[in-house]
Formats: sequence, structure tokens, C-alpha cells
Amino acid sequence: MPDSLTVLLDGDPLAPQQARLGAALVARCHRVVVLDAPAVVEAMHRQFGAEAHDLRSLPTWTGPLRAWQLRHDARRLGVDVVHLNYLVLSQLVWCHPEAPPYVATAWGTDVNDEVFARTPEHKAQLSR
Repeated sequence: MPDSLTVLLDGDPLAPQQARLGAALVARCHRVVVLDAPAVVEAMHRQFGAEAHDLRSLPTWTGPLRAWQLRHDARRLGVDVVHLNYLVLSQLVWCHPEAPPYVATAWGTDVNDEVFARTPEHKAQLSR
């Protein structure tokens, strides 16, 4: 394992914890790529003086094209690991064998269907 990693943050584009996590990773000499969250990149810079790469993806309705583009960009940027800030179906792109490994830190409402009703399809995808 290299001393320094390239970490892609995929999660809530407005969550303050994303900026804190990104800044903490940069402070530990890791390179951070933030997916579809320019406000997080800005907050990292403004609040913590940390720099991150802002990666934009295609809209989720583009399906397989978006998935291919994200995996291609992850390889191009040398992403070592993806951090999922919460669980949504669009993140299944990272379950592909050509995608970098990922770690997920789910929120209670992501997996607790007592808060928000979940369809059987949604529950099956979260299990995957």
C-alpha cells in the first residue's frame, strides 16, 4: 500500500462532513477527488485551505454511459479508493470489477427503512 492515496469522495454534495473528511485526508498527504460536489471542494479550500480535484459526472439518467465515464475517470485520475458517504443506487457503479475498491460509511437513514419507506428493489440493491 502506498504512503499516499488518491481518494474519491462520492456522497452528499452539501454535507459539511465531506469537506472535513477531505481536508483531513489532504492534511495526511492524500490526494482528494470530489465527485459532483463543487460546494465541498470550495468549503475544503475556504475553511481548511485544502485543495481537491472537482470531478463532474454525467447525469444519472445516462445510466451505463455515466458508469463507464466514472470508471474511466477514476482510472485516469489514479483513484486508489472510493469513499461513499451514504448509500444510493447510483453508487452501484463502484460495484463493478473495473472500479477501484470502495468503503462505505452509511447514515442511519440510508439503511433504516423505519425513517423513509424503501421499495423492495431499493432494499435488494442496498444489500448488493
